[in-house]
Amino acid sequence: MDRNLPINMDDSLEEHLLYQSVGFSIIPYIIEYDYERHDFMPLHWHRELQISWVFEGSLEFLIDGESVVITNKDILFINGNVFHSSSSPKGNAKTLCINFNLDFLNPKIIEEYIGPILANPNFSYYSLPMVGTFSKYFNIILNDIPTSETDSVKETSSTNYFQIINLINLILEEVVLHFDGDHASIKPEEFSILNKLLSYTHQNYTQKIMIKDLTDYAHISKTYCNSLFQKYTRMSPIQYVTAYRLQIAQELIITSNESISQISEKCGFGTMSYFVEQFRLQYNLSPLKFRKKFQL
Repeated sequence: MDRNLPINMDDSLEEHLLYQSVGFSIIPYIIEYDYERHDFMPLHWHRELQISWVFEGSLEFLIDGESVVITNKDILFINGNVFHSSSSPKGNAKTLCINFNLDFLNPKIIEEYIGPILANPNFSYYSLPMVGTFSKYFNIILNDIPTSETDSVKETSSTNYFQIINLINLILEEVVLHFDGDHASIKPEEFSILNKLLSYTHQNYTQKIMIKDLTDYAHISKTYCNSLFQKYTRMSPIQYVTAYRLQIAQELIITSNESISQISEKCGFGTMSYFVEQFRLQYNLSPLKFRKKFQL
């Protein structure tokens, strides 16, 4: 899902947004998930807050290790500095996301009402039902985003920030009034260590990576390393390394003309046969057939 994103991710998986407005740190955009192509938003985090509405299909979010399925009947509010990923459990899906900072609010409101909730260690996300008032604003924003493009991610060209800010204020009010502290967020020390482990993986995936390499780099035990990966990615460390290599390979297969053998070597797979085997297990097609079907 890296194609034409209005954002980019660094090696620590922090998402950096490219805001259009000079005065507001707000960006609404659509992400489209092709189920057959196995599109997904990889594990990442950002300092900004995020609101998501899945207006077509459904998405499964993994938020700080907790699975949450969202449909068009739900709105998902994700706190900053929270690891999350998303994929479609069945069929194609489309989601409208709004990433934002609170720089448009009165500092006193942030200090007394919103800040304490965002700083609550039990606040990683909050889901609330879609109702008529929210629907009105979401559809106004949605209709302002181009739909004729072929990009997987489409950014609005809207400068009508009043509608967006009104929607954000309504959702913030719901969070302030009704959040009950149910969802435990990632502990700061776990966030730091997991960030270090993922950064090492993303910087060295072209080389052979063993669990000992990860544990030595982060100065943790093998048991703790396995526990962190299982908790926040639902994979073992080596499974995550393979999944990340396949993610990079899939992108190269779709967007480049490099040979399959070049991509296999570039992504750190020991042999071509192992790469083809793992790719077929993940995407149900060989790399070559996948390219013929989905190359952009």
